[in-house]
Amino acid sequence: MILIDQGPILIVEDSDEDFAATLWVFKKSPVLVPIVRCKDGEQAIDYLEKRGQYAAPNVTEPPAIVLLDLNLPRTNGHQVLKHIKSSERLQRLPVIVLTSSTRPEDVQACYRNGSNSYVVKPIGIAKLREMVEKLVDYWFRLSLLPSLVESDED
Repeated sequence: MILIDQGPILIVEDSDEDFAATLWVFKKSPVLVPIVRCKDGEQAIDYLEKRGQYAAPNVTEPPAIVLLDLNLPRTNGHQVLKHIKSSERLQRLPVIVLTSSTRPEDVQACYRNGSNSYVVKPIGIAKLREMVEKLVDYWFRLSLLPSLVESDED
C-alpha cells in the first residue's frame, strides 16, 4: 500500500449509501488516501474556510482534491464550486464533480464555473471501483497537485 502525503480527499456527499460505497472502494485501493467527508455544501465551505467546528488550529488539513456532489442540502454543489473558484486562496484546488446528473446544463455550468472534471456516478460496485482506481491513478500518481499552503515563492 502506498501512502499519499498530499492532503486528504474532501468528499462532499449527503448520501450515506453513496459515501459508504465510495469509502469502501477507496479503502480497497493500493493507494492510501485520507478521506474527509462533508454532508452538505455549508459544511464543506466551513471546512475549506476553517470556520465553525473547523476553526480551531490544526483541525483541518487543506484537501488535495474535492469530490463534489451537485445535489446537496442547504448550499448545493454549484454554489460550493463557485465559492471555491472565486476564492483567491482556494481557486487552485482541483474539483471533480461526482454526481448522478447527466443534464447538459449541469455539465456546462460546472465547467463554466471552473470544475476540473465532471464524472457521472457509476452504478454498481465494480464500475465504482474502476472509476476510483482511475481517479486515484490520474490525480495522485500522474498529476502534480497544487498546494493550498502559501509559500515564500508565491
